[in-house]
Amino acid sequence: MANFLTSKQRTKLLAEHKTERDGKVRDRLKAVLLADEGKPFSQIAEFLFVDELTARRHVRDYLANK
Repeated sequence: MANFLTSKQRTKLLAEHKTERDGKVRDRLKAVLLADEGKPFSQIAEFLFVDELTARRHVRDYLANK
Protein backbone atom coordinates (compact mmCIF):
# COMPACT_ATOMS: atom_id res chain seq x y z
CA MET A 1 0.00 0.00 0.00
CA ALA A 2 2.76 2.41 -0.91
CA ASN A 3 2.60 5.93 -2.30
CA PHE A 4 -1.07 6.72 -1.89
CA LEU A 5 -0.32 10.24 -0.63
CA THR A 6 0.45 13.12 -2.91
CA SER A 7 3.56 15.14 -2.18
CA LYS A 8 1.36 17.94 -0.84
CA GLN A 9 -0.56 15.56 1.47
CA ARG A 10 2.67 14.05 2.78
CA THR A 11 4.14 17.49 3.49
CA LYS A 12 0.96 18.51 5.30
CA LEU A 13 0.96 15.36 7.46
CA LEU A 14 4.63 15.83 8.34
CA ALA A 15 3.95 19.44 9.37
CA GLU A 16 0.95 18.34 11.45
CA HIS A 17 3.08 15.68 13.13
CA LYS A 18 5.66 18.28 14.16
CA THR A 19 3.10 20.57 15.79
CA GLU A 20 0.62 18.03 17.22
CA ARG A 21 0.74 17.75 21.01
CA ASP A 22 -1.53 14.70 21.36
CA GLY A 23 0.59 11.53 21.19
CA LYS A 24 -2.31 9.43 19.91
CA VAL A 25 -2.87 11.76 17.00
CA ARG A 26 0.87 11.73 16.23
CA ASP A 27 0.76 7.91 16.20
CA ARG A 28 -2.12 7.98 13.71
CA LEU A 29 -0.16 10.34 11.49
CA LYS A 30 2.92 8.12 11.73
CA ALA A 31 0.86 5.06 10.77
CA VAL A 32 -0.34 6.79 7.60
CA LEU A 33 3.12 8.10 6.72
CA LEU A 34 4.76 4.72 7.26
CA ALA A 35 2.09 2.92 5.21
CA ASP A 36 2.67 5.43 2.43
CA GLU A 37 6.37 4.45 2.51
CA GLY A 38 5.32 0.85 1.92
CA LYS A 39 5.99 -0.46 5.41
CA PRO A 40 3.93 -3.56 6.25
CA PHE A 41 1.23 -3.16 8.89
CA SER A 42 2.99 -5.66 11.14
CA GLN A 43 6.08 -3.43 11.18
CA ILE A 44 4.03 -0.26 11.70
CA ALA A 45 2.24 -1.89 14.63
CA GLU A 46 5.53 -2.97 16.17
CA PHE A 47 7.00 0.51 15.77
CA LEU A 48 3.96 2.19 17.37
CA PHE A 49 3.45 -0.44 20.10
CA VAL A 50 -0.10 -1.18 18.92
CA ASP A 51 -1.68 -4.23 17.38
CA GLU A 52 -1.80 -4.69 13.63
CA LEU A 53 -5.56 -4.09 13.44
CA THR A 54 -5.11 -0.69 15.06
CA ALA A 55 -2.43 0.25 12.55
CA ARG A 56 -4.72 -0.82 9.71
CA ARG A 57 -7.62 1.13 11.20
CA HIS A 58 -5.55 4.33 11.43
CA VAL A 59 -4.75 4.14 7.71
CA ARG A 60 -8.28 3.07 6.73
CA ASP A 61 -9.80 5.95 8.71
CA TYR A 62 -7.43 8.44 7.10
CA LEU A 63 -8.25 7.20 3.61
CA ALA A 64 -11.99 7.31 4.32
CA ASN A 65 -11.79 10.92 5.48
CA LYS A 66 -9.28 12.33 2.99
